[in-house]
Amino acid sequence: MLAGATRGGAAVVVLGAVVVGGAIAVGFPVRGVEVAGAPKPQTERVAEEVRAAIGSTSLLRVDAGSLATRLEQLPEVRSVRIDRAFPGTLAVQVAPEVAAAVVPLGKERYVVARSGRVIGPATARTALPFLAAAPVDVPPPGGTIRAPGVRSELEVARAIPPRLGIRIIAVEVTQRGLVARTRQGVELRLGDAADLGEKLRAAASALAALPRDGRRGVQYVDVTVPERPAVRTAEANPSTLAPSAAIQLPELAAEDATTDDGTDAAAADEAAAADAAALDPVLAPDVPALVQDLFGRMAA
Repeated sequence: MLAGATRGGAAVVVLGAVVVGGAIAVGFPVRGVEVAGAPKPQTERVAEEVRAAIGSTSLLRVDAGSLATRLEQLPEVRSVRIDRAFPGTLAVQVAPEVAAAVVPLGKERYVVARSGRVIGPATARTALPFLAAAPVDVPPPGGTIRAPGVRSELEVARAIPPRLGIRIIAVEVTQRGLVARTRQGVELRLGDAADLGEKLRAAASALAALPRDGRRGVQYVDVTVPERPAVRTAEANPSTLAPSAAIQLPELAAEDATTDDGTDAAAADEAAAADAAALDPVLAPDVPALVQDLFGRMAA
């Protein structure tokens, strides 16, 4: 927006900047903030933070770098891109953190993102895995978990494949290595952090290969070597399944497409994805006592 200059007058207007008596009064005041890329609760918080930071200053005076740094201090925001949309709109594109698990913090439970950043308090809505962590290992919201053991547990949560068919509710590091637990209390012995996605698929395949009434007697599935998973039941010694039964997760018929606790696997995955996008996840209220015991032990 160019305007002519009056050499003998009191004002010169150039690109919306009005020079009066040597002072500059900049035009293009910010009249609107548009935030995109995140669920509504997060976009509203970002918009509020933007308005608090800039008020109605001119678009020309907005320091995009400083504003982006401020917005990225919000625990749920991973990164932002800021653009000016003249004449009066500031556009903010948000890349939100993605929820992956739940960790203890004091007597509460907090959501942790895939990046390891602690997002904020959890609610009783969803069923993300619970990570065993000592209080000293969990920073306040906005901080990032650095403890190697908890980071390894987070890698398990990050590696859970979509439509796995079993619900993983807890992960911890034990003397045997990484162990994930299903909702029915079955241990999935994973060993080290290599090939976690393959190991989880092998465990799900091994459980799916068992008769439905036999799944409830399973104590653990050892997939340290995913090509040869070993299943231990309450009545028998560990038995090793053939590799063909261990590697490929079978296509289940519609009536069999359930998790190990009888819930619909597809619906469970869709609900988990929606909850992760909303950044408002936590354990379901009917989590087994083993996870509650784990939580109490780590919070002590």
